[in-house]
Amino acid sequence: MPLTQHLSPWLTGVLVLLLNSPLHAEPVPVARGVRQLFFDNHFIAELDGLERVVNQASKPDVNPVLRREHPWEQFRAMIYGTVLYDEDDQLFKMWYTCMPHNNTQPGVTINGNNRVPWVTLIAYATSQDGLTWTKPLLRQLDFNGSLENNLVDIGRDNVEGISILKNRHSDNPDQRWIAFFWEHRSGSADKYDVPPYDDPAEGNWGNGMWVAYSPDGVNWKNHGQVINKGSDTHQAMVYDASLKKYVLFNRINVGRRISRAVSPDFLHWSQSQLVLSPDPQDGKGTQIYGMSVDIYESLYVGLPWMYYSDGVVDVRLAYSRNGIEWFRPEDRKQVIATGPEGSWDAADFRMGNSIITRDDKIYLYYCAAPGAHPVGNNLLKVINTYTHEYHQNYRSMHIGVATLRRDGWISLDAQEKSAHLVTRALATPGGRLHVNVDAEQLAIELLTQDDEVLATAQPISGDHLAKAVHFANAQARGPAVVKLKMTVTNGKLYSFWWD
Repeated sequence: MPLTQHLSPWLTGVLVLLLNSPLHAEPVPVARGVRQLFFDNHFIAELDGLERVVNQASKPDVNPVLRREHPWEQFRAMIYGTVLYDEDDQLFKMWYTCMPHNNTQPGVTINGNNRVPWVTLIAYATSQDGLTWTKPLLRQLDFNGSLENNLVDIGRDNVEGISILKNRHSDNPDQRWIAFFWEHRSGSADKYDVPPYDDPAEGNWGNGMWVAYSPDGVNWKNHGQVINKGSDTHQAMVYDASLKKYVLFNRINVGRRISRAVSPDFLHWSQSQLVLSPDPQDGKGTQIYGMSVDIYESLYVGLPWMYYSDGVVDVRLAYSRNGIEWFRPEDRKQVIATGPEGSWDAADFRMGNSIITRDDKIYLYYCAAPGAHPVGNNLLKVINTYTHEYHQNYRSMHIGVATLRRDGWISLDAQEKSAHLVTRALATPGGRLHVNVDAEQLAIELLTQDDEVLATAQPISGDHLAKAVHFANAQARGPAVVKLKMTVTNGKLYSFWWD
Protein backbone atom coordinates (compact mmCIF):
# COMPACT_ATOMS: atom_id res chain seq x y z
CA MET A 1 0.00 0.00 0.00
CA PRO A 2 1.44 3.41 -0.91
CA LEU A 3 2.76 5.45 1.98
CA THR A 4 0.47 8.28 0.93
CA GLN A 5 -2.56 6.33 2.06
CA HIS A 6 -1.38 6.79 5.65
CA LEU A 7 -1.12 10.59 5.31
CA SER A 8 -3.93 12.96 6.19
CA PRO A 9 -4.28 16.31 4.37
CA TRP A 10 -6.44 17.81 7.11
CA LEU A 11 -3.77 17.09 9.75
CA THR A 12 -0.99 18.85 7.90
CA GLY A 13 -2.81 21.89 6.54
CA VAL A 14 -1.11 21.82 3.15
CA LEU A 15 -0.01 18.42 1.89
CA VAL A 16 1.94 17.97 -1.33
CA LEU A 17 2.47 14.41 -2.56
CA LEU A 18 5.16 14.31 -5.22
CA LEU A 19 5.54 10.77 -6.40
CA ASN A 20 8.54 10.71 -8.74
CA SER A 21 9.76 7.16 -8.22
CA PRO A 22 9.92 4.75 -11.17
CA LEU A 23 6.96 2.94 -9.63
CA HIS A 24 4.77 5.94 -10.51
CA ALA A 25 6.47 6.96 -13.75
CA GLU A 26 4.24 4.86 -16.00
CA PRO A 27 0.92 6.45 -17.00
CA VAL A 28 -2.14 5.14 -15.20
CA PRO A 29 -4.55 3.57 -17.72
CA VAL A 30 -8.08 5.00 -17.64
CA ALA A 31 -10.88 3.03 -19.33
CA ARG A 32 -13.62 4.80 -21.22
CA GLY A 33 -16.78 5.39 -19.20
CA VAL A 34 -15.29 4.18 -15.90
CA ARG A 35 -15.62 6.79 -13.19
CA GLN A 36 -12.48 7.48 -11.18
CA LEU A 37 -13.27 7.97 -7.48
CA PHE A 38 -11.10 9.36 -4.70
CA PHE A 39 -10.85 6.45 -2.26
CA ASP A 40 -7.05 6.64 -2.34
CA ASN A 41 -4.13 8.30 -4.16
CA HIS A 42 -3.94 5.69 -6.91
CA PHE A 43 -3.90 8.33 -9.65
CA ILE A 44 -2.98 11.42 -7.59
CA ALA A 45 0.51 12.97 -7.70
CA GLU A 46 -0.17 16.17 -5.75
CA LEU A 47 -2.83 16.98 -3.19
CA ASP A 48 -2.94 20.45 -1.64
CA GLY A 49 -5.59 21.49 0.89
CA LEU A 50 -8.24 18.94 -0.06
CA GLU A 51 -9.72 16.75 2.69
CA ARG A 52 -10.81 13.18 1.90
CA VAL A 53 -14.25 12.77 3.51
CA VAL A 54 -16.54 9.74 3.90
CA ASN A 55 -20.08 10.92 3.15
CA GLN A 56 -23.02 9.74 5.21
CA ALA A 57 -26.13 8.39 3.48
CA SER A 58 -29.51 10.09 3.86
CA LYS A 59 -32.54 8.26 5.28
CA PRO A 60 -36.04 8.91 3.88
CA ASP A 61 -38.89 9.66 6.27
CA VAL A 62 -40.74 6.52 5.13
CA ASN A 63 -38.26 4.24 6.91
CA PRO A 64 -38.52 1.43 7.70
CA VAL A 65 -39.62 0.55 4.17
CA LEU A 66 -40.43 -3.10 4.97
CA ARG A 67 -41.88 -3.94 8.36
CA ARG A 68 -42.67 -7.13 10.24
CA GLU A 69 -46.40 -7.74 9.92
CA HIS A 70 -47.07 -11.47 9.42
CA PRO A 71 -46.62 -14.48 11.73
CA TRP A 72 -43.67 -15.82 9.71
CA GLU A 73 -41.78 -12.54 10.27
CA GLN A 74 -43.03 -11.87 13.79
CA PHE A 75 -39.55 -11.58 15.31
CA ARG A 76 -37.35 -10.34 12.44
CA ALA A 77 -37.32 -9.16 8.86
CA MET A 78 -33.63 -9.04 7.98
CA ILE A 79 -31.34 -8.22 5.08
CA TYR A 80 -29.44 -11.43 5.51
CA GLY A 81 -30.47 -11.47 1.89
CA THR A 82 -30.40 -9.62 -1.42
CA VAL A 83 -31.96 -6.50 -2.91
CA LEU A 84 -31.37 -5.73 -6.58
CA TYR A 85 -32.88 -3.80 -9.46
CA ASP A 86 -33.93 -6.07 -12.32
CA GLU A 87 -33.43 -4.04 -15.51
CA ASP A 88 -35.38 -6.58 -17.55
CA ASP A 89 -38.50 -6.27 -15.38
CA GLN A 90 -37.88 -2.63 -14.34
CA LEU A 91 -38.45 -3.67 -10.74
CA PHE A 92 -36.70 -3.64 -7.38
CA LYS A 93 -36.64 -7.18 -5.97
CA MET A 94 -35.89 -8.29 -2.41
CA TRP A 95 -35.19 -11.71 -0.93
CA TYR A 96 -35.11 -11.25 2.83
CA THR A 97 -34.66 -13.51 5.83
CA CYS A 98 -37.53 -13.67 8.29
CA MET A 99 -37.85 -15.33 11.67
CA PRO A 100 -41.21 -16.27 13.24
CA HIS A 101 -39.69 -16.19 16.75
CA ASN A 102 -36.66 -17.43 18.64
CA ASN A 103 -38.37 -19.32 21.43
CA THR A 104 -36.81 -22.49 22.81
CA GLN A 105 -39.81 -24.39 21.41
CA PRO A 106 -40.21 -24.87 17.65
CA GLY A 107 -43.85 -23.85 17.25
CA VAL A 108 -43.51 -23.74 13.44
CA THR A 109 -44.49 -26.30 10.85
CA ILE A 110 -43.57 -26.11 7.18
CA ASN A 111 -45.54 -28.39 4.85
CA GLY A 112 -46.79 -30.16 7.95
CA ASN A 113 -43.35 -30.90 9.39
CA ASN A 114 -41.73 -29.34 12.45
CA ARG A 115 -38.90 -26.87 11.99
CA VAL A 116 -36.13 -26.31 14.53
CA PRO A 117 -36.11 -23.33 16.94
CA TRP A 118 -34.52 -20.13 15.57
CA VAL A 119 -35.83 -21.16 12.15
CA THR A 120 -34.91 -18.77 9.34
CA LEU A 121 -37.08 -18.54 6.22
CA ILE A 122 -36.70 -16.65 2.94
CA ALA A 123 -39.44 -14.27 1.82
CA TYR A 124 -39.84 -12.24 -1.38
CA ALA A 125 -40.98 -8.65 -2.04
CA THR A 126 -41.02 -6.23 -4.98
CA SER A 127 -41.13 -2.46 -5.46
CA GLN A 128 -41.52 0.04 -8.30
CA ASP A 129 -39.59 2.84 -6.56
CA GLY A 130 -37.48 1.10 -3.90
CA LEU A 131 -39.54 2.66 -1.10
CA THR A 132 -43.01 1.09 -1.26
CA TRP A 133 -42.82 -2.71 -1.15
CA THR A 134 -45.35 -5.41 -2.00
CA LYS A 135 -45.24 -8.93 -0.56
CA PRO A 136 -46.83 -11.14 -3.23
CA LEU A 137 -48.65 -14.34 -2.26
CA LEU A 138 -46.43 -17.12 -3.63
CA ARG A 139 -48.28 -20.12 -2.16
CA GLN A 140 -45.10 -22.22 -2.21
CA LEU A 141 -44.78 -23.18 1.47
CA ASP A 142 -47.41 -24.28 3.94
CA PHE A 143 -46.64 -22.20 7.04
CA ASN A 144 -48.52 -23.49 10.08
CA GLY A 145 -51.29 -24.84 7.85
CA SER A 146 -51.60 -21.96 5.36
CA LEU A 147 -50.18 -21.29 1.87
CA GLU A 148 -51.18 -17.60 2.01
CA ASN A 149 -47.70 -16.12 2.38
CA ASN A 150 -44.73 -14.71 0.46
CA LEU A 151 -42.27 -17.43 1.56
CA VAL A 152 -39.89 -18.94 -1.01
CA ASP A 153 -39.37 -22.70 -1.18
CA ILE A 154 -35.58 -22.91 -1.15
CA GLY A 155 -33.05 -24.81 0.95
CA ARG A 156 -33.95 -27.35 3.60
CA ASP A 157 -34.26 -26.06 7.19
CA ASN A 158 -32.44 -22.78 7.89
CA VAL A 159 -31.39 -20.62 4.94
CA GLU A 160 -29.16 -17.75 6.09
CA GLY A 161 -27.31 -14.99 4.29
CA ILE A 162 -28.79 -15.72 0.88
CA SER A 163 -26.91 -14.07 -1.98
CA ILE A 164 -28.75 -13.97 -5.32
CA LEU A 165 -27.51 -12.93 -8.76
CA LYS A 166 -29.11 -12.78 -12.16
CA ASN A 167 -27.00 -15.28 -14.08
CA ARG A 168 -25.87 -13.80 -17.39
CA HIS A 169 -23.21 -16.48 -17.89
CA SER A 170 -25.40 -19.48 -18.67
CA ASP A 171 -27.55 -20.45 -21.65
CA ASN A 172 -29.64 -22.76 -19.48
CA PRO A 173 -33.09 -21.14 -19.07
CA ASP A 174 -33.56 -22.96 -15.76
CA GLN A 175 -30.46 -21.25 -14.37
CA ARG A 176 -31.24 -17.61 -15.14
CA TRP A 177 -30.97 -16.90 -11.42
CA ILE A 178 -28.47 -18.35 -8.96
CA ALA A 179 -28.49 -18.39 -5.16
CA PHE A 180 -25.75 -19.09 -2.62
CA PHE A 181 -26.56 -19.53 1.08
CA TRP A 182 -25.70 -21.20 4.38
CA GLU A 183 -27.99 -24.16 5.01
CA HIS A 184 -27.81 -25.74 8.45
CA ARG A 185 -29.90 -27.87 10.77
CA SER A 186 -29.43 -27.33 14.48
CA GLY A 187 -28.30 -30.16 16.76
CA SER A 188 -31.74 -30.14 18.37
CA ALA A 189 -33.49 -31.45 15.23
CA ASP A 190 -33.99 -34.92 16.68
CA LYS A 191 -35.32 -33.48 19.93
CA TYR A 192 -38.08 -31.66 18.09
CA ASP A 193 -38.93 -34.51 15.70
CA VAL A 194 -37.71 -32.70 12.58
CA PRO A 195 -37.83 -35.18 9.68
CA PRO A 196 -34.79 -35.97 7.52
CA TYR A 197 -34.40 -34.46 4.07
CA ASP A 198 -36.58 -36.22 1.50
CA ASP A 199 -33.90 -37.21 -1.06
CA PRO A 200 -30.79 -38.41 0.83
CA ALA A 201 -29.56 -40.46 -2.16
CA GLU A 202 -29.70 -37.63 -4.68
CA GLY A 203 -27.12 -34.88 -4.30
CA ASN A 204 -25.24 -33.67 -1.24
CA TRP A 205 -27.67 -32.30 1.34
CA GLY A 206 -25.34 -31.87 4.33
CA ASN A 207 -24.94 -28.70 6.37
CA GLY A 208 -22.76 -26.07 4.72
CA MET A 209 -22.83 -23.65 1.80
CA TRP A 210 -25.53 -24.50 -0.74
CA VAL A 211 -26.41 -23.46 -4.28
CA ALA A 212 -29.83 -23.26 -5.94
CA TYR A 213 -31.02 -22.30 -9.43
CA SER A 214 -34.17 -20.63 -10.75
CA PRO A 215 -35.66 -19.62 -14.13
CA ASP A 216 -37.38 -16.55 -12.65
CA GLY A 217 -35.92 -15.81 -9.19
CA VAL A 218 -39.07 -17.10 -7.49
CA ASN A 219 -39.27 -20.84 -8.19
CA TRP A 220 -36.06 -22.57 -7.07
CA LYS A 221 -34.42 -25.98 -7.39
CA ASN A 222 -31.72 -26.91 -4.90
CA HIS A 223 -28.36 -28.10 -6.18
CA GLY A 224 -27.19 -28.80 -2.64
CA GLN A 225 -23.91 -28.39 -0.79
CA VAL A 226 -20.83 -26.97 -2.55
CA ILE A 227 -18.73 -26.15 0.55
CA ASN A 228 -18.91 -28.36 3.65
CA LYS A 229 -18.41 -25.49 6.09
CA GLY A 230 -20.74 -22.89 7.50
CA SER A 231 -20.59 -19.11 7.83
CA ASP A 232 -22.91 -17.49 10.36
CA THR A 233 -23.35 -14.19 8.50
CA HIS A 234 -24.37 -12.91 5.11
CA GLN A 235 -22.70 -14.60 2.12
CA ALA A 236 -21.71 -11.62 -0.06
CA MET A 237 -21.20 -12.77 -3.65
CA VAL A 238 -20.28 -10.80 -6.78
CA TYR A 239 -19.22 -11.68 -10.31
CA ASP A 240 -15.86 -10.14 -11.27
CA ALA A 241 -15.84 -9.81 -15.06
CA SER A 242 -12.10 -9.08 -15.12
CA LEU A 243 -11.41 -12.44 -13.42
CA LYS A 244 -14.35 -14.23 -15.05
CA LYS A 245 -15.05 -15.68 -11.63
CA TYR A 246 -17.59 -15.51 -8.84
CA VAL A 247 -16.11 -14.00 -5.69
CA LEU A 248 -17.46 -14.82 -2.23
CA PHE A 249 -16.95 -12.87 1.00
CA ASN A 250 -18.09 -14.37 4.30
CA ARG A 251 -16.54 -15.79 7.51
CA ILE A 252 -15.49 -19.34 6.67
CA ASN A 253 -12.71 -20.43 9.08
CA VAL A 254 -11.81 -16.88 10.18
CA GLY A 255 -14.15 -16.10 13.10
CA ARG A 256 -15.64 -12.61 13.07
CA ARG A 257 -13.45 -11.37 10.26
CA ILE A 258 -13.87 -11.51 6.46
CA SER A 259 -12.66 -14.27 4.15
CA ARG A 260 -12.62 -14.56 0.35
CA ALA A 261 -13.05 -17.49 -2.04
CA VAL A 262 -13.47 -17.67 -5.83
CA SER A 263 -15.15 -20.01 -8.31
CA PRO A 264 -15.21 -20.20 -12.12
CA ASP A 265 -18.55 -22.04 -12.22
CA PHE A 266 -20.36 -21.32 -8.93
CA LEU A 267 -19.87 -24.93 -7.83
CA HIS A 268 -16.14 -25.49 -7.29
CA TRP A 269 -14.65 -23.02 -4.82
CA SER A 270 -11.12 -22.19 -3.76
CA GLN A 271 -10.01 -22.38 -0.15
CA SER A 272 -11.19 -19.35 1.81
CA GLN A 273 -8.51 -16.84 2.78
CA LEU A 274 -8.61 -14.06 5.36
CA VAL A 275 -8.76 -10.62 3.68
CA LEU A 276 -10.09 -8.13 6.26
CA SER A 277 -9.70 -7.81 10.05
CA PRO A 278 -10.37 -5.04 12.58
CA ASP A 279 -7.42 -2.78 13.36
CA PRO A 280 -6.35 -0.84 16.48
CA GLN A 281 -8.27 2.24 15.34
CA ASP A 282 -11.51 0.25 15.77
CA GLY A 283 -10.94 -0.21 19.48
CA LYS A 284 -10.29 -3.21 21.70
CA GLY A 285 -12.65 -6.13 21.26
CA THR A 286 -14.08 -4.95 17.91
CA GLN A 287 -15.03 -7.66 15.43
CA ILE A 288 -16.46 -7.71 11.90
CA TYR A 289 -19.87 -9.36 11.89
CA GLY A 290 -20.23 -9.40 8.10
CA MET A 291 -19.72 -7.24 5.01
CA SER A 292 -21.85 -6.14 2.10
CA VAL A 293 -19.77 -6.00 -1.11
CA ASP A 294 -20.27 -4.68 -4.63
CA ILE A 295 -18.01 -3.87 -7.58
CA TYR A 296 -18.55 -0.17 -8.17
CA GLU A 297 -16.88 1.44 -11.21
CA SER A 298 -14.23 -1.37 -11.25
CA LEU A 299 -13.51 -0.84 -7.51
CA TYR A 300 -14.58 -3.28 -4.79
CA VAL A 301 -16.61 -1.35 -2.23
CA GLY A 302 -17.30 -3.02 1.10
CA LEU A 303 -19.57 -2.02 3.97
CA PRO A 304 -18.29 -3.99 6.98
CA TRP A 305 -20.63 -4.36 9.96
CA MET A 306 -18.41 -3.39 12.88
CA TYR A 307 -19.35 -5.22 16.09
CA TYR A 308 -18.10 -3.38 19.18
CA SER A 309 -17.51 -4.58 22.72
CA ASP A 310 -20.77 -2.94 23.92
CA GLY A 311 -22.81 -4.94 21.39
CA VAL A 312 -23.48 -2.08 18.97
CA VAL A 313 -23.14 -3.06 15.29
CA ASP A 314 -22.79 -0.27 12.72
CA VAL A 315 -21.77 0.13 9.06
CA ARG A 316 -18.44 1.61 7.94
CA LEU A 317 -16.52 1.74 4.63
CA ALA A 318 -13.76 -0.37 3.06
CA TYR A 319 -12.39 -0.68 -0.47
CA SER A 320 -10.13 -2.82 -2.61
CA ARG A 321 -8.77 -2.74 -6.14
CA ASN A 322 -8.53 -6.54 -6.42
CA GLY A 323 -10.80 -8.00 -3.73
CA ILE A 324 -7.79 -9.33 -1.81
CA GLU A 325 -6.00 -6.29 -0.37
CA TRP A 326 -8.56 -4.26 1.53
CA PHE A 327 -8.12 -0.78 2.97
CA ARG A 328 -10.20 1.53 5.08
CA PRO A 329 -10.19 5.32 4.86
CA GLU A 330 -8.76 7.36 7.68
CA ASP A 331 -12.18 8.96 8.09
CA ARG A 332 -14.05 6.15 9.89
CA LYS A 333 -17.46 7.84 9.81
CA GLN A 334 -20.57 5.62 9.82
CA VAL A 335 -21.86 5.30 6.26
CA ILE A 336 -25.41 4.90 7.62
CA ALA A 337 -25.85 6.72 10.92
CA THR A 338 -27.35 4.80 13.82
CA GLY A 339 -30.68 6.27 14.88
CA PRO A 340 -31.38 8.03 18.19
CA GLU A 341 -31.76 5.93 21.33
CA GLY A 342 -34.98 3.95 21.28
CA SER A 343 -35.51 4.28 17.53
CA TRP A 344 -36.03 1.23 15.32
CA ASP A 345 -32.45 1.47 13.96
CA ALA A 346 -30.55 2.59 17.04
CA ALA A 347 -28.20 -0.43 16.93
CA ASP A 348 -27.39 -3.89 15.55
CA PHE A 349 -27.13 -3.07 11.83
CA ARG A 350 -26.91 -5.76 9.12
CA MET A 351 -26.66 -5.59 5.33
CA GLY A 352 -26.67 -8.19 2.57
CA ASN A 353 -26.24 -7.92 -1.19
CA SER A 354 -28.06 -4.61 -1.07
CA ILE A 355 -26.02 -1.91 -2.85
CA ILE A 356 -27.93 -0.63 -5.91
CA THR A 357 -27.05 2.21 -8.30
CA ARG A 358 -30.19 3.58 -9.93
CA ASP A 359 -31.30 7.02 -11.20
CA ASP A 360 -28.11 8.76 -10.05
CA LYS A 361 -28.51 7.39 -6.52
CA ILE A 362 -26.87 4.64 -4.53
CA TYR A 363 -29.49 2.70 -2.54
CA LEU A 364 -28.26 0.97 0.63
CA TYR A 365 -30.75 -1.46 2.17
CA TYR A 366 -30.17 -2.46 5.79
CA CYS A 367 -31.91 -3.89 8.82
CA ALA A 368 -31.42 -2.85 12.41
CA ALA A 369 -32.82 -3.15 15.93
CA PRO A 370 -33.51 -0.72 18.78
CA GLY A 371 -31.05 -2.50 21.06
CA ALA A 372 -27.49 -3.79 20.87
CA HIS A 373 -26.45 -7.36 20.13
CA PRO A 374 -25.98 -9.31 23.40
CA VAL A 375 -22.34 -9.94 24.26
CA GLY A 376 -20.46 -12.48 26.37
CA ASN A 377 -22.44 -14.27 29.07
CA ASN A 378 -25.39 -12.01 28.36
CA LEU A 379 -25.79 -13.70 24.96
CA LEU A 380 -26.29 -17.11 26.61
CA LYS A 381 -28.68 -15.59 29.09
CA VAL A 382 -30.78 -14.07 26.31
CA ILE A 383 -30.87 -17.36 24.38
CA ASN A 384 -31.77 -19.46 27.42
CA THR A 385 -34.27 -17.11 29.05
CA TYR A 386 -36.71 -16.11 26.36
CA THR A 387 -38.83 -13.08 27.18
CA HIS A 388 -41.38 -11.99 24.61
CA GLU A 389 -41.20 -8.31 25.50
CA TYR A 390 -37.40 -8.16 25.27
CA HIS A 391 -37.24 -9.75 21.83
CA GLN A 392 -40.19 -7.94 20.30
CA ASN A 393 -39.33 -4.49 21.59
CA TYR A 394 -35.55 -4.59 21.85
CA ARG A 395 -33.98 -7.01 19.37
CA SER A 396 -36.62 -7.36 16.65
CA MET A 397 -35.72 -5.96 13.24
CA HIS A 398 -37.27 -4.10 10.33
CA ILE A 399 -35.72 -3.19 6.94
CA GLY A 400 -34.84 0.34 5.86
CA VAL A 401 -32.99 2.18 3.13
CA ALA A 402 -30.48 5.02 2.93
CA THR A 403 -29.19 6.78 -0.18
CA LEU A 404 -26.05 8.49 -1.44
CA ARG A 405 -25.64 10.54 -4.58
CA ARG A 406 -23.97 8.73 -7.48
CA ASP A 407 -20.24 8.28 -6.68
CA GLY A 408 -20.92 9.78 -3.25
CA TRP A 409 -18.96 7.31 -1.10
CA ILE A 410 -15.99 9.65 -0.66
CA SER A 411 -15.30 13.22 -1.78
CA LEU A 412 -12.34 15.57 -1.80
CA ASP A 413 -13.55 18.66 0.06
CA ALA A 414 -12.34 22.25 -0.01
CA GLN A 415 -13.54 24.44 2.83
CA GLU A 416 -13.88 28.12 1.90
CA LYS A 417 -10.48 28.63 0.23
CA SER A 418 -9.34 27.05 -3.02
CA ALA A 419 -7.52 23.73 -2.92
CA HIS A 420 -6.22 21.55 -5.72
CA LEU A 421 -4.97 18.19 -6.92
CA VAL A 422 -2.73 17.17 -9.80
CA THR A 423 -3.08 13.67 -11.19
CA ARG A 424 -0.32 11.38 -12.28
CA ALA A 425 0.07 10.96 -16.02
CA LEU A 426 -3.14 9.31 -17.26
CA ALA A 427 -3.39 7.19 -20.40
CA THR A 428 -6.81 8.48 -21.41
CA PRO A 429 -9.20 6.73 -23.82
CA GLY A 430 -10.23 9.90 -25.64
CA GLY A 431 -13.66 11.47 -25.70
CA ARG A 432 -15.00 14.23 -23.48
CA LEU A 433 -13.98 14.67 -19.85
CA HIS A 434 -16.83 14.64 -17.29
CA VAL A 435 -16.93 15.44 -13.57
CA ASN A 436 -19.24 14.85 -10.61
CA VAL A 437 -18.95 17.95 -8.41
CA ASP A 438 -20.82 20.24 -6.04
CA ALA A 439 -18.78 23.40 -5.55
CA GLU A 440 -18.73 27.16 -5.72
CA GLN A 441 -16.19 26.69 -8.51
CA LEU A 442 -14.14 23.94 -10.14
CA ALA A 443 -11.28 24.99 -12.43
CA ILE A 444 -9.57 22.36 -14.60
CA GLU A 445 -6.36 22.49 -16.58
CA LEU A 446 -5.10 19.83 -18.97
CA LEU A 447 -1.34 19.38 -18.55
CA THR A 448 1.48 17.60 -20.35
CA GLN A 449 3.60 15.09 -18.47
CA ASP A 450 6.03 18.00 -17.91
CA ASP A 451 3.26 20.10 -16.34
CA GLU A 452 2.87 22.47 -19.27
CA VAL A 453 -0.70 23.73 -19.77
CA LEU A 454 -2.35 22.25 -22.86
CA ALA A 455 -5.87 23.57 -22.32
CA THR A 456 -7.92 25.46 -19.76
CA ALA A 457 -11.56 24.56 -19.07
CA GLN A 458 -14.45 26.94 -18.64
CA PRO A 459 -15.03 27.17 -14.85
CA ILE A 460 -17.80 24.96 -13.45
CA SER A 461 -20.12 26.14 -10.66
CA GLY A 462 -22.94 24.40 -8.83
CA ASP A 463 -24.09 20.83 -8.23
CA HIS A 464 -23.55 18.49 -11.20
CA LEU A 465 -23.74 14.68 -11.26
CA ALA A 466 -22.31 14.37 -14.79
CA LYS A 467 -20.97 17.65 -16.12
CA ALA A 468 -19.19 17.67 -19.47
CA VAL A 469 -16.01 19.76 -19.31
CA HIS A 470 -15.64 22.42 -22.03
CA PHE A 471 -12.17 23.72 -22.75
CA ALA A 472 -11.71 27.31 -23.82
CA ASN A 473 -8.88 26.42 -26.18
CA ALA A 474 -7.88 23.35 -28.19
CA GLN A 475 -8.14 19.99 -26.51
CA ALA A 476 -6.98 16.61 -27.78
CA ARG A 477 -10.16 14.50 -28.05
CA GLY A 478 -8.37 11.29 -29.05
CA PRO A 479 -6.41 8.97 -26.76
CA ALA A 480 -3.55 10.81 -25.07
CA VAL A 481 -1.29 10.84 -22.04
CA VAL A 482 -2.11 13.90 -19.94
CA LYS A 483 -2.36 15.17 -16.40
CA LEU A 484 -5.29 17.00 -14.83
CA LYS A 485 -5.05 19.91 -12.41
CA MET A 486 -8.34 20.42 -10.58
CA THR A 487 -8.86 23.41 -8.28
CA VAL A 488 -11.90 23.31 -6.00
CA THR A 489 -13.33 26.34 -4.23
CA ASN A 490 -15.74 25.71 -1.35
CA GLY A 491 -17.20 22.37 -2.30
CA LYS A 492 -16.92 18.66 -3.01
CA LEU A 493 -15.32 16.78 -5.91
CA TYR A 494 -16.59 13.20 -6.28
CA SER A 495 -15.24 11.74 -9.53
CA PHE A 496 -14.08 12.27 -13.12
CA TRP A 497 -14.14 10.16 -16.27
CA TRP A 498 -13.90 10.24 -20.06
CA ASP A 499 -16.85 9.28 -22.22
